Amino acid sequence: MKAKKLLCVFLNICILLSILSVQTLAADAKKPGIYMQTRGTQEAAYRLSPNGDIQGYIPIFTDIEVTSIDGDWAKVRYLDAEYYVWISHFERIADRREVGYVYGGYPDKDGFIVAHKIKMSAWAQDSLARITNFSVRLGDDWTKPITRFQMAEPLVGIMVDRYGSWSVQMTLPGTVDSSTIEYNDMEYDFAVGRLAYWGVTSGTGNKNYSPDALVTREQMATFLYNIYEYDRVQIRGEGNAGAGNKDLLMRKGNLGQFSDADQISSWATNAMSYIVGEGIMGGVGGGRLAPKDTCTIEQAQIMCDRVYTLIEKKDLEIAAKVQDETNDANYITNGLYTIRTDLSSGAYVQINNNGMAVFSSSEPTHFTITYIRTDYDKHIYTIQAWGGKYLGLAKANAENNEKLMLVDTPYEWEINYSGPFTHNIIHVKNSSQFINAPGFVTTDATPLITYNRQSSDDDSNGKFRFKKVY
Repeated sequence: MKAKKLLCVFLNICILLSILSVQTLAADAKKPGIYMQTRGTQEAAYRLSPNGDIQGYIPIFTDIEVTSIDGDWAKVRYLDAEYYVWISHFERIADRREVGYVYGGYPDKDGFIVAHKIKMSAWAQDSLARITNFSVRLGDDWTKPITRFQMAEPLVGIMVDRYGSWSVQMTLPGTVDSSTIEYNDMEYDFAVGRLAYWGVTSGTGNKNYSPDALVTREQMATFLYNIYEYDRVQIRGEGNAGAGNKDLLMRKGNLGQFSDADQISSWATNAMSYIVGEGIMGGVGGGRLAPKDTCTIEQAQIMCDRVYTLIEKKDLEIAAKVQDETNDANYITNGLYTIRTDLSSGAYVQINNNGMAVFSSSEPTHFTITYIRTDYDKHIYTIQAWGGKYLGLAKANAENNEKLMLVDTPYEWEINYSGPFTHNIIHVKNSSQFINAPGFVTTDATPLITYNRQSSDDDSNGKFRFKKVY
């Protein structure tokens, strides 16, 4: 009987402890800290106040700082400002940010997205800030040297970003018979197989791939050059090295500017000269190129992103050259432009004496537009006016009814083709905020604003025409 009482007491204690544990976990989940947006393919709306107007959306896998939680709403710091979001869209991943780390998500062995701290060098974090969905293949420390197995994924990723996963798997042409691709020292891997199929690298000899071998900087430059040339010759040139526009060719750089140029292997010299010439690879300091040093994961990621941007840039330049430049532009590349609304007034965008962007019926400002890069399928530019200043906003993020003005530092915009001769101008950090004519009004001195455009909205007041000036 006594034993039964002891057992009963023990069970009650276990039940109480489990309840307390659940309560502790629930309370812990409501603590401030670093959270990640984890709600499938949805984007979490953020507002200036609970239940206020939507200002934009936080993309999936983005990490943010939650400063306080009240019921269903969390106050967060995002893009250097404070907003409110539904906490149910987020999962807590850390109590605080740690210096030298960023946060990202990648699938675990069961396919569920889990949060990870990714270690990066301080110099690399800005360049890699746009990457939020990471790969388990690359691991959590991107300051480490990259292996031949790891490098296959970002290299193939250039073609995935350019043509899509289906084309990479099914339609992009090869340079060898795919049935002959096999290695003695590793099982078949799709990304490694694509590199062989496209002629980027066929292995290290004797039917070995050496997946664990570290990649040097001159080797990485060669692989980057090979994949660019594969795209130029096999895809855009349809297999003919002499086909297509000469503007697709890379520019050669001067390797003699580096004190260790004589250390570059003869087989890598040509590739390195082009990769350096296009700014894809630079020196490591002290006038050195360090061709024999190992290439790190973060270096490889950044250089792959630069090759993708180069491909997109050259395509834009070619398309812009063949368009009828007596009309408004369909393709925007570097140059001097006027900008006017697509609304019936045809009013121009002008910078007034106070540095504000306003509409004008007769006096357009000439804007210098510079292509910066392509983020996936988004072409990113800066727009400059007189005095070398940039068209921008007073803050890093765009919110409803923000007026445009000139700012001293580069401010980036996506210029998105929206139909024949028309484009949207979209905030890079908040892709739901478009430059608009407020209330469809374009009378002289009316300021241009940014506003959150829903997919169901009439977007004609957010369409603009660009005309090149000579």
